[in-house]
Amino acid sequence: MSIAKTNSNVSHQKLHDFLERWPIAAVENLTLEQYTQTKNPDTFTYWLEYGSEEIGILGGGTSSKFGIWNRGSDKESTYKAFSSTSEYRWFKKYGENPTEAFQKIKSNIIRIIRNAQAGNFNMIDRIDIDSMTKWKIAFIYSQFRLLPIYKIDLVRKLAKHFEYDNYAIAPLSELHQFILSHKAATEDFFDFSSRYFLIADTVPERNYYIIGSKYGDDDGNDTIDVFPDMLEKSAISTGFFWNTNFSAQVGQDHAAIGKWIKQNVPSSESKYATSARTFKYFLNLKKGDLIAVKSHGRFNSLTIIAFAEVVEKNGSVYSFGDPDLGHLIHVNFLETGLHIDTGLNYALTIHHIVPGERDGHFEKIFGSYAIDSGEEFSLEEEVIEEEDHDEVTEDEWGLKDDIRLKDTSPIIRSPSEVKIVQQVHNKIQNSFAQYLKMKFPDDEVCTERRRIDIWRRNKKDFFIYEVKPYNTAYVCIREALGQLTDYAFRKKTALKRHLVVVGTSQPNQMEKEYLKFLKEHGFNISYEHYDIAKKSSVTYA
Repeated sequence: MSIAKTNSNVSHQKLHDFLERWPIAAVENLTLEQYTQTKNPDTFTYWLEYGSEEIGILGGGTSSKFGIWNRGSDKESTYKAFSSTSEYRWFKKYGENPTEAFQKIKSNIIRIIRNAQAGNFNMIDRIDIDSMTKWKIAFIYSQFRLLPIYKIDLVRKLAKHFEYDNYAIAPLSELHQFILSHKAATEDFFDFSSRYFLIADTVPERNYYIIGSKYGDDDGNDTIDVFPDMLEKSAISTGFFWNTNFSAQVGQDHAAIGKWIKQNVPSSESKYATSARTFKYFLNLKKGDLIAVKSHGRFNSLTIIAFAEVVEKNGSVYSFGDPDLGHLIHVNFLETGLHIDTGLNYALTIHHIVPGERDGHFEKIFGSYAIDSGEEFSLEEEVIEEEDHDEVTEDEWGLKDDIRLKDTSPIIRSPSEVKIVQQVHNKIQNSFAQYLKMKFPDDEVCTERRRIDIWRRNKKDFFIYEVKPYNTAYVCIREALGQLTDYAFRKKTALKRHLVVVGTSQPNQMEKEYLKFLKEHGFNISYEHYDIAKKSSVTYA
């Protein structure tokens, strides 16, 4: 069990247990048999690999990571770097026989421990022991001054995430301390470590970004609104380094982009450091990434005005030389005309938002697009795709529950089609239909009948639900209105009909007044605010 799946209290206790069993004095008196012995769960190497997974996994592999090991049923090896006897195998570089090799390895381990205790972490970089083994030992004796993350690529990935310039080549001792400098003083050490282990170890289907919509004026202030141009050109943009073509750097690593900029862009360019940082992210946007466009971001006033999905045009997401905007990333706009005040502070031109990194931020920024039920749904029946406009009789609507779960897996479509809106819609629909059945177990609940998202029926009432995935109740209601009235007109029933819009955004005062306006003009429509995480809803009539 890794730190990512372990309660913080358990991790703290496991570290305590390890140090109680193997204080420095015990390691100094360590024998070869205490270091490695098959089927003995009390050896130093067993404690490192299996007995302390709650403070970080070594990552499997062979026992060669310990330098010398008891062979057990180990097969003969032709690897020239090893020497062996009937009992042990070891790296030749450590000695000519098991005793000599073990003494060298033990000496290195003691050096790791003493340097870790003293905080001389740069001295550990040069000690000759397997990297993951070395850094786990170092962490255990470091008094929480190193990370319990031992894979080199994960440590470098986190350093990159925190925008460390030399993340690709800096020594690990330097990166461990840099990453830990971002831990808040009040945050539990293992909570911080497990969260960032998951971030580093996860490869997301898509990335999420915030990007600004203002360019600098003659005084250097970001006051020129370029969002209308973005919308017209179906693109997001940046005006930094206006005359430099970055086509060859699209998709390159941050370090490579930074190096190229230093070599090809004069440092006298306006806002050089800010511009260079922007392009490291801007040029790494890829097809399918989701963008939240902001109008403001400083002083806890982050306001989202649009959402867009990155697409390719003529085989690339990037274009250079637009006379109005400079550098473009092609997008399909999913929603515009928004004014979502998040109360958050994201002041830079572009931000990479990682789900789960900051509690609640991802959900506040991306709203319904942040929905991920975590459940795998399969299609129980083929969805009816065709319908006529004849009157529908009572019998045709069925007499039994018929919840047809819609596919939420990625769908391959042409670049011109926006798929994420439909996927989010399907997740909300699936979850809400199941929620209705749990809340009203005696009612009939069906989905995808005659194109209606969901309907519910009992002896007195007939409810028609139209699910919308948008990020304001106003847009959800506006977009659902025509469909609901059409469905109600064609549905012939003696039961009392109720038209319900389902969305995940809580209505504000203006949207409540919109509902009241519709009521006053004869539209018997209500809005159901559905919280997909809590599986609860509130109805606004």
